[in-house]
Amino acid sequence: MLRKRLLIVPLLAVLVAWSTSVSALSIELALVMDGSGSISATDWQKQIQGYRNAFSTGTFYDNFVAPSPFDTLYVSAYTFSGLVTQSIAWTAITNNSQATAFGDNFLTIVQPRNYTNTEGALRAATDGLLNNGINGDKLVIDISTDGQPTACAGYVDPSQRGCGSASSGTTIATVAKSRALAAATDARNSGIFVNALGVGGFVQPSFLNELVAAGTGVAQAGFYLQADTFDQFASTLQTKLGREVRGVPEPQVLLLMVGGVMGILALGRRRQQGQLLRPSNLMNSCQTDIAANRSS
Repeated sequence: MLRKRLLIVPLLAVLVAWSTSVSALSIELALVMDGSGSISATDWQKQIQGYRNAFSTGTFYDNFVAPSPFDTLYVSAYTFSGLVTQSIAWTAITNNSQATAFGDNFLTIVQPRNYTNTEGALRAATDGLLNNGINGDKLVIDISTDGQPTACAGYVDPSQRGCGSASSGTTIATVAKSRALAAATDARNSGIFVNALGVGGFVQPSFLNELVAAGTGVAQAGFYLQADTFDQFASTLQTKLGREVRGVPEPQVLLLMVGGVMGILALGRRRQQGQLLRPSNLMNSCQTDIAANRSS
């Protein structure tokens, strides 16, 4: 019995190390940037440089991905104001040089300067994550914004902000907020985590906490971080990326890792007993071993 208990410690110690050889896990991250007119040209550059500097340090993969449960980070960038644009295509990052090349692309993004179509941004990112053909193990939308929604997904131009029959500024803002929250809920229902970074004094923390479902206990509940000024944006972004990529694995990812490690331990036991364990019977073997340990 003592021997079985002692096995728990090395099992936990090798969990992350074995996960790489057991199954190549990947994370998909959609970076969604507010480019609305409320952001000055100077602050826009601080935001763009913050993203660029985060990825182009020359050690991004070593610092963020290598210590994580994931082997590959798939990342794309979207810019939104009234309309939404995919500014950088989906890119696989498996080393530092790929991360640097991805980061350098931010310097080419032009600020659109218009309304704040949060709903449209979330729906575009959700569609990108679900239809990019990657099938990652964890899907994340990372949205940064300096304000509150002022347009909806049906946006055409400043005279038609896409919020149905709503016409006055106050009514449009109410409808835009409601639709943004619905878009975030739809993303979570599709298995996507929604996280937010609010910057400046015009954000509404209660809205962004509701947007990410912080503290609700629902599946795919996200988190919200605040940068008081754009001077703090870069450091807050790096903290956010660390939590998203390098943080504690989500339950479903952890389950894959544990299953893989248990499979390897079971395979080793069968080999010691001179038996050949077929891959198709690996899970049954793990379940048998777990049941035997419980009965002991």
